[in-house]
Amino acid sequence: MLNHQNSHFIKSSIRALGILLIVLMQYGCPNRDFADPNAPSPATLTLQSFATGLESQIRVVGTYLIGTGSVGREMIHFGQDDPRFRSEYIAGQPDPGGGFVGGGVNPRYRAIAQGRLFLERIAGANLPAEQAEAARGFANTLIAYQYLLIHNWQYDNGMKFEASTDPAGAPIVPRAEAIRRIAALLDEADQQLSRAGNAAFPFRLSSGFAGFNTPTTFRQFNRALRARVAAYQGDYATCLTALSQSFISNTPTEANMQRGVYHVFSTAPNDATNPMFQVASAPLPNFWVHPSFFRDNTDTATDRRLNKIFRRETRSFEGLTSSATLNIAATNVSPLPIIRNEELLLLRAEARILGTAPDFAAAEADLNAVRQAAGVAPYPTGSTTAANALDRLIYERRYSLFMEGHRWVDMRRFPTRSGSPNPNNLPGRLNELPLDRAGDRIIVSFPIPIPELPPT
Repeated sequence: MLNHQNSHFIKSSIRALGILLIVLMQYGCPNRDFADPNAPSPATLTLQSFATGLESQIRVVGTYLIGTGSVGREMIHFGQDDPRFRSEYIAGQPDPGGGFVGGGVNPRYRAIAQGRLFLERIAGANLPAEQAEAARGFANTLIAYQYLLIHNWQYDNGMKFEASTDPAGAPIVPRAEAIRRIAALLDEADQQLSRAGNAAFPFRLSSGFAGFNTPTTFRQFNRALRARVAAYQGDYATCLTALSQSFISNTPTEANMQRGVYHVFSTAPNDATNPMFQVASAPLPNFWVHPSFFRDNTDTATDRRLNKIFRRETRSFEGLTSSATLNIAATNVSPLPIIRNEELLLLRAEARILGTAPDFAAAEADLNAVRQAAGVAPYPTGSTTAANALDRLIYERRYSLFMEGHRWVDMRRFPTRSGSPNPNNLPGRLNELPLDRAGDRIIVSFPIPIPELPPT
């Protein structure tokens, strides 16, 4: 088990308790009612509030998606109220003392603090052993997911796990060790869920976990996250094993690609709406699409993945230009994905391409299932080879997982293309991301926020 709160966690625990008090008093989302609202026990009431509060906190993803999407050249934030959307994310000048950096990780640490308080409450709830294990597996899976997003954001700069009231006493864990700990926590949570047997969770999950709301089915979600982590580690044998235990499905339909776990939103009192929603056809929306997204698509006539953008008149601002706006949320209560079957098929294709025993024919089948669901013609049988397989994978991930927080991470982690100009010596394929203005640069890792650094 990982140690308890670091300095940020301790501060975040106070905020987390405040969130829980609000949830206890008047949380409004109709999808999180008690199974028996007329007779909840005190223990059930408390655990329900913790579970609901944790779900509520992990969906605070606006800054994370805008930041990763901007740095990965998926989107441009044209909001005129704050030029830092361009100066920090596009020009590549992040301020470690500001909200555009801290906003990517502060909600994660608050969720982790809240999850750890939840674990303490589970320990004192006098639950049957199986239900206690189920609850621990739920909490630890979501805690690990929050750590993973921090890892993605800060990457080479490392991250914190341990407890200390003194910032200097909370060590910064290097990237490789950080991802190892995240994998270990997911595996620990998987074992807890396994030991739950046929017991139910002692709380109800939101509709975002529909189909994954028992310990047995939630375990499939845990294994899906574990497959993602294994791919980040380059451990493709573990990736394939985890995928086989997840909810991966080969059926090449659009509905099947969307199956997964989601953040949900609501307009109910004290709830939250989707932070990425906008009216794409409005006169001056904030979220615009980087022009390379449409330009680089080779199937613009049929690719339904382009429905995630809205083509319109060209707009230019501060030397940046776009002819499309984001259209990833139909309404202000549309869900946002945590992980979907489409990603799982692409993770399996990746493992089959980059694993120790490449199977390009099987990888091609996975890629073609994704393409068929998107309305795109399949790659010709047998045409996927060592020379083009990785390029095809990166292409499909770009369009299938658009604005889900993957593009920047992918371009950083996949091997540099042989012979590709890389004057700035960027890792992976970050050198292939476009620079639209003189002086712009690609961020490799966001800095650790100043409040988390040892005093100088």
